[in-house]
Amino acid sequence: MNGSHTKSGKPLLANDPHLSHSIPSVWYMIHLKTPDLDVSGVCLAGLPLVIIGHNEHIAWGMTNTGPDVQDLYIESFNFRDPNKYLHNGQWVDAEIRDEVIKVRDQRDYHLTVKVTRHGPVISHDGDRDLASRWTALEPHAIRLPFLRIDQASNWQEFTAALRDFAVPMQNFVYADVEGNIGYYAVGLVPIRKQGNGAVPVPGSTDDYDWVGFIPFEDLPHSYNPPSGMLATANGRIVPDSYPFFITADWEAPYRTARIFQLLREGSSFTPSDMLRIQADTRALEDEWLAKQLLAAAAQHPPESSDAQFALSVLKAWDGQARADSAATLVSEVTRHALLARVLKPKLGDDLSGYHWLMSSIFLQNVLEQNLTRWLPPDDTDFNMTLMKSLEEAVRQIPSWVHSQSHAAWRWGDTIPLTFHHPLSGGLPLLGRLLDVGPFPQAGTGTTVKQTTPDVGPSMRMVVDFSDFDQSKQNITLGESGQAFSPYYRDQFEAWYTGQSFSMLFSDAAVEKGAAHRLVLEPGP
Repeated sequence: MNGSHTKSGKPLLANDPHLSHSIPSVWYMIHLKTPDLDVSGVCLAGLPLVIIGHNEHIAWGMTNTGPDVQDLYIESFNFRDPNKYLHNGQWVDAEIRDEVIKVRDQRDYHLTVKVTRHGPVISHDGDRDLASRWTALEPHAIRLPFLRIDQASNWQEFTAALRDFAVPMQNFVYADVEGNIGYYAVGLVPIRKQGNGAVPVPGSTDDYDWVGFIPFEDLPHSYNPPSGMLATANGRIVPDSYPFFITADWEAPYRTARIFQLLREGSSFTPSDMLRIQADTRALEDEWLAKQLLAAAAQHPPESSDAQFALSVLKAWDGQARADSAATLVSEVTRHALLARVLKPKLGDDLSGYHWLMSSIFLQNVLEQNLTRWLPPDDTDFNMTLMKSLEEAVRQIPSWVHSQSHAAWRWGDTIPLTFHHPLSGGLPLLGRLLDVGPFPQAGTGTTVKQTTPDVGPSMRMVVDFSDFDQSKQNITLGESGQAFSPYYRDQFEAWYTGQSFSMLFSDAAVEKGAAHRLVLEPGP
């Protein structure tokens, strides 16, 4: 956000990309300083450049856009010569590669890879071969413009560097010392001759080929919006009128909506306020369902005492998905039961494999618009559907919490958090030494603090342009991957509770805050 919304009058930029949990942490905190460069933030192992962070002039953050950039093509191979495939009525040669995989104490394994004009053949099912085209396999797709990003001093230099960012497509947020803020969704997104890549398409003609990529100037972006604030949380970033297809599989809008709700409710924001927003667990998705259930109960009172208890906790709920929340558990389990009750008459046994990110929006549309074509055959109205779903949910909850007691209805225990070390799999003793967890968790998959057993905030950063030394930063566990180091998990408590540490930047602050110094000098 720009300075019109902050206590200091200077921009604040916050970023906390949600990724899979790991040991060591995904990110390493670094501060690079040379005669021409002064930049601080986080990097990936093996890439000694700041990926997310700030320099003396600008700050930037990243989250995944989630575009559809992989297509499957049904290739027609010649049964007489299996190395030839059909293209516009002609048999053409596939590229054949012998890839050698080294196996310890055994012979090398030779993998024959067949490549068509679309890409490698990844599946062979009877007489159907599927070739994959993916933006990451395009020539020069893996480009790393982070040195230029680290050196950028304004929006023009920053976006010039972004032109070389190809995959994976990211939402970049931006702020600078002049008070500007910006946003750019950057990466290769294909333009298809027809179709949207949702299902495999014929590859024997050019009819479904890619004809290019969305031009950089036409990618979604914003610079100094009138509202003075920008937010992105993996949700939809383009309107219906946008002329290009990015994806049909956006995340549900609850996280983005809640961020804007909090930003619009407040004023004079500080870095601590931004940390509070990053740790917010107000579950808009479940809160909506709770209201629907309470309204439906007035028309169709539940029969079981468990359902009556469930309604009582929903009625008293404030919408926060705390770790000890019974109401969150009721809402989450009921939503699964409701979706199954609505869809099973249509999908039957296929229901188990049918999942999509916007399923809650589908339920909202069905219930709020009274779309009776989705009404289960045995239900007189959707109030009955809701109550039967609640009754089914309370029958399932004991298996979720491994207890018949209402006292065990604690949401956070059903999504336990454990950071697993790569060496601990299958060896309980190593797991006790190396793993971190399990711990109950607050939040859901659609709260601002996106929480699942496997995914969560991979780091947190808040850049304060009024004083860089007052910025905040932390990662999940610690800088060290050595289990017996004091820095193995010294940041975990702050990460778990939504706290952070000062992101020291000036020479004086770094010198004062230093605990150790290691100097590496070249040999003679």
